[in-house]
Amino acid sequence: MDLLRSSILGKEFINYRRYTTERERKRFYLNTTNIKKIPVIVDTVDKELTDIFRKKKFINRERIITYGLELQMNEDMNINDIIKEIKIELIKSNNEHIFVENDIKIGTEDGYILCKNDIIKDLYQRHTNKDDKILYLLITKEKSMYNYIMSIIRSIIGYIY
Repeated sequence: MDLLRSSILGKEFINYRRYTTERERKRFYLNTTNIKKIPVIVDTVDKELTDIFRKKKFINRERIITYGLELQMNEDMNINDIIKEIKIELIKSNNEHIFVENDIKIGTEDGYILCKNDIIKDLYQRHTNKDDKILYLLITKEKSMYNYIMSIIRSIIGYIY
């Protein structure tokens, strides 16, 4: 699964990394670790959900657009806590109809679909991105690892053509 670690066919599939500068990613990492939390980015390759996670913010009079849900998680939290945060974002954007219980799964960028009781600290130790030390998670509607990986590949092919 190391093929999926950062790109497929040389194309980045994590929107947050693709559109967020290294400086901004480092700022998010440092701000999160300074308060003793784990930096987590929830992203998606699903077109329907991408717009929900796109946020505009201003830092030092500079407009920054983030593509992904930035979360600062405690070590003892689990995937269920992340699902709650996703539901909150969907409700804020009036798109709660997208989320049907057990319809959306969360996976790592290297192709593993996670269980609701997986602990964030353990995931961070095993699946953190080595370059920017952030845990990237992707939400998907796919039920199997094969379909999840295929959805990532279809997304990249869509960017190529």
